Amino acid sequence: IPHNWMRFRAMDWGSARPYACLWFAVDYDGNMYCYRELYGWGGKPNVGTGETAKEVGTRIAKLEKREERVDYGVLDNACWAKTGVTGPTISEELNNELYAHRLVTFSKCSKGRVEGANALKERLIGNKQKDGSYKPAIYFFSSCIHTIRTLPMLAHDKRNPETYDTDGEDHIYDETRYFFM
Repeated sequence: IPHNWMRFRAMDWGSARPYACLWFAVDYDGNMYCYRELYGWGGKPNVGTGETAKEVGTRIAKLEKREERVDYGVLDNACWAKTGVTGPTISEELNNELYAHRLVTFSKCSKGRVEGANALKERLIGNKQKDGSYKPAIYFFSSCIHTIRTLPMLAHDKRNPETYDTDGEDHIYDETRYFFM
């Protein structure tokens, strides 16, 4: 990845269910490349690791170096919610750990699931070429094994066909919406 391409990190939180943190680079034509993933799963589909936000923040910091120049990070809106306990929110725990390692912290995502599903569809369809064919506008490095594994299994919600079934492993839709915040 060229050093001067824009890079960002997007995360969908999970503890009982998997979390996913994906790193993207964007070329000069607006094409996105998912070049790294951190997927917290318990070894079975849709089962999380039970890690704390601080533990996950430490794992992110081990993967991402300051020299990488990640421009921004976006995180699931629910991570800013107080859970009824007196401790910090998920976003505060993650951001405290990233800040301690002098990495860019997460901001709140402003888009919803329907927008994410639509954005991913548009990027998968891609851009029309001169010959009338289409070329995708999103690519995945072969090292992103869980994204590649789960993307083809995404299904529409039976009650709302404009979005996807959230009972499955749904993180790629969530991460893609973050680019359009």
